[in-house]
Amino acid sequence: MQYVDILEHGKDKTELLQKELLWIRALNTAYPKVAELHRDFVITMVDKASGNYAITCKQLYL
Repeated sequence: MQYVDILEHGKDKTELLQKELLWIRALNTAYPKVAELHRDFVITMVDKASGNYAITCKQLYL
């Protein structure tokens, strides 16, 4: 099992870098049930204008 520590980026550890945001969007498109399978991983839209997301866990398991 591979994991990606996506909270290592961003000053407050809640903002994803743009490339990671695009990666998350691509992941959600390719694996729409990822949030169902990993209930401890939740993406919450914080700012619709900037597209910044907050997430509730440190690691995304793939």
